Amino acid sequence: MTSERTTDNEQPQTGAFGNGAAATDGEGVDGDTGSASGEANANANANANANANAQEGTGDTSVVPDVIPHDEADGRARLEWKSRYPIEARRQIRVEATLVAAISMGSLAMIFFVWSGLFVKWSGCVICSRPVFSRYGYFFLGGVLGGTLFGIKWLYHVVARGYWHQDRCLWRVMSPLLAGSLAFVVGTLMDAGFLGLTISASKAPAFLSLGFITGYFGDKALAKMTEIAEVIFSTREGSKPSGTPAKGDGK
Repeated sequence: MTSERTTDNEQPQTGAFGNGAAATDGEGVDGDTGSASGEANANANANANANANAQEGTGDTSVVPDVIPHDEADGRARLEWKSRYPIEARRQIRVEATLVAAISMGSLAMIFFVWSGLFVKWSGCVICSRPVFSRYGYFFLGGVLGGTLFGIKWLYHVVARGYWHQDRCLWRVMSPLLAGSLAFVVGTLMDAGFLGLTISASKAPAFLSLGFITGYFGDKALAKMTEIAEVIFSTREGSKPSGTPAKGDGK
């Protein structure tokens, strides 16, 4: 009975760590087979480790993981350096880049002219020498500079990632003007006390900094102006919470 039970259970079982492991206590041929399989697996693992070490020592980059984040690779494989845009698109991209760069340099030049007094001297404008003109000039020019830098950042991102198209050209050219105008209005709202902000230092860097922040983060500035408009121009019915009943509805 014992010999028959042993014969029936001598079928090899496949496990996670090796092949040919018998269900018995490992007597006879089965024990030799298990030990031979273990030695073969150990030799295979040793050879694999040796090959990996040899590849790392020789500078083979096939076993080195990618170190560039996926969002910074622009969806490209390694050594894929050619532009995916046709000639016509590349020409227009260069034109747009030249325009936004010219607007940026022009705003910097105008800031210098206002600061140095050359603008008043060359234009012959008598009232331009007043501090109020310089104050709001810094607001406007700072906003133009901030909006232009945001447009430049957006331009090279969409070009690299393949999302550039012709319909955004108008936005890239007009957004600096919008940003400058928005910074100008924010400056007037701040002076009027609607924003709850005050500039303690009445100096050019303070005005220029606020204008730049307004132009660069124009969406947030517009959201703040929307809140002010809702407070000023909203009716009583519209200003009530949605769950508050209106007068005269019988409740």
